[in-house]
Amino acid sequence: MGDLEQAERYLREHDELQTETSGPWNLYWGRNMHAMLAELRGDYVTAKAINQSVLNSLRSVSFLRGMQYTYGNLARIHFALEEFEEAELNSALSLRISWETGQEPGKLQNLVDIAKAWKAQGRRAEASEAIAAVLHNSGIDQRAILRPTVIREDAETLRSELERELDLDQYQAAWEKGSGEEVDDIVDRILSDLEA
Repeated sequence: MGDLEQAERYLREHDELQTETSGPWNLYWGRNMHAMLAELRGDYVTAKAINQSVLNSLRSVSFLRGMQYTYGNLARIHFALEEFEEAELNSALSLRISWETGQEPGKLQNLVDIAKAWKAQGRRAEASEAIAAVLHNSGIDQRAILRPTVIREDAETLRSELERELDLDQYQAAWEKGSGEEVDDIVDRILSDLEA
């Protein structure tokens, strides 16, 4: 609702209660909210630092969903800071968890986020191929975790931008290639590059 001051008051109350009932799950969600508030205020440096500090505690309890979400947060923050290679890397790390845990909506959203990073790095044909594969996937009308819009809306916006920015022949060739690919084939390539 945009009332960040009230959100901070509730979060301070949460922090006070947290000292009495500390645990990795509650600790994670509280720190996640602190990072989110920092991001909403445009303090990306603080938001990034909080998210990075959370990852070790998440790994210690193998909280994969929290790790997936935190990598996604870091990708978004790096993107806002125009750190596009880091945005791509964190989206790929989130994608790996989506893949390993069978989360189809997360996998599709991660691919859209990677395509955004590719576009920002000038890799528009690759981005177009990935978006074509995503838009031809049956899960496109779902929502990824804690995203306000369905994946299709995000993908269509990016598709439209790529169509305007690429030479028509390049765009059509990339679109045709991506339309004939399975999302899992693109994911395999990204994850192979991640492991290399």
